[in-house]
Amino acid sequence: MPKISIIMPALNVGAYIRECLYSVTEQTLEDIEIIVVDAGSTDETLEIINEFALVDKRIQVVHSKIKSYGYQLNLGFSLAKADYIGIVETDDYIVKDMYEYLYRACVENKLDYAKGYAMSFYTIGGEKYHFPCNDFYLKEGLADIVLDVSETPGLFLKDRFLWLGLYKKDLIHKIVLNETKGAAFQDVGFQLQLLMYAKRAMYIDKAIYFYRQDNTNSSIHNHNSIGFIVQEYTLDAKYINDKGKVWKSVFYRRMMEQLCARLDRMALGGEFWSESIEDINRICLSLQEAKSNGILTEGSMGMTNWEKLNSLLENPRNIFENSYRQYKIQREKFETLLRKVENKEVIIFGAGRNGIFLERLLKSKKNHVICFCDNSEPLWNTTIDNVPIMSVKNSASKYKDAIYVITSVKYKEEMQKQLQNEGICIENIEYYLMGVNVLLALI
Repeated sequence: MPKISIIMPALNVGAYIRECLYSVTEQTLEDIEIIVVDAGSTDETLEIINEFALVDKRIQVVHSKIKSYGYQLNLGFSLAKADYIGIVETDDYIVKDMYEYLYRACVENKLDYAKGYAMSFYTIGGEKYHFPCNDFYLKEGLADIVLDVSETPGLFLKDRFLWLGLYKKDLIHKIVLNETKGAAFQDVGFQLQLLMYAKRAMYIDKAIYFYRQDNTNSSIHNHNSIGFIVQEYTLDAKYINDKGKVWKSVFYRRMMEQLCARLDRMALGGEFWSESIEDINRICLSLQEAKSNGILTEGSMGMTNWEKLNSLLENPRNIFENSYRQYKIQREKFETLLRKVENKEVIIFGAGRNGIFLERLLKSKKNHVICFCDNSEPLWNTTIDNVPIMSVKNSASKYKDAIYVITSVKYKEEMQKQLQNEGICIENIEYYLMGVNVLLALI
């Protein structure tokens, strides 16, 4: 009997599945079964799966008669033999000890499920650029402690990814995914049921999963995706019928957030999807009813989300147009920065998350970052991506004519004064204040 069953739904991922299968078959926990459920791929996906299955008897190849992500997972769950079940998307890949780490956490703490966090990535110019995502629990002090998630409905707004976890089979068998066609939003119902049925869970301070953001065939780019939202939330509404106002509030808030995310995606492409207007209006009608019934309130949502809801209900194009303006401003600011640093030596002031992101972004644009400078002494004389970190004083002394790019919104004035006090002229000081914005990688 294997310790873990890993379900891998596949459909036309020939460009990515080899890397994914390597990461799963080379897990440090070897006592696993791997159930790959293919939904009729027409590229080389199935050929690659069969190639791996020939040399690794742990792999079971299953053919799905329906092109439905929910159906594929339900089918995989029904075949799983192990007491614990994991899920891996076949255009992603995982760290070598992901399942050993999660399995140990589940067994030692008698958990219904355990999750780590993901690193999202883009492949630009043949090189991967990674950024942390879905690590909300680290910021909220919830890491590495046992939680009763059935008493924490707010997790439904934050815990978005089913493939980050390892789940007890007994829990999985209580969950039924909707089997609508396609591969969009069936995880909403999974997450909702998971939080309602599970008791003991843990979110672990460990990056375990690499989440691809550059698959152009992903459902997030699909113009029909808003229709998928309507389908999924209509089917999932039954789970909250007998729940209190808090569960209903998070349900409708997540619906609103996912609609706004689609409008945001439209804005990125610069086109309002006119074919989605009917579905947008149906979601807005549900949100209006939730507002009228006192389920969505300013007190439960906060002022910013409340204003966003009212703007959405007034006219969904408001969200699209505001996002479009913001993207235009961001693109213009970043393009201006690129022009200023072109063919120049660049020093990034701040070796934190924003600085690291900027270094990778500039590197992808063929700009030369010679070092970071930072006020944290423990970082001095270390490196990030082979780029050295220096004190501000030493970098200013050595690279007087370089372009210095400040990456902190909170301390930008103090950082500017510090550079000027070290003799860096104001003309050589620039700013990057847009945070970890992976969409800039597309410019």
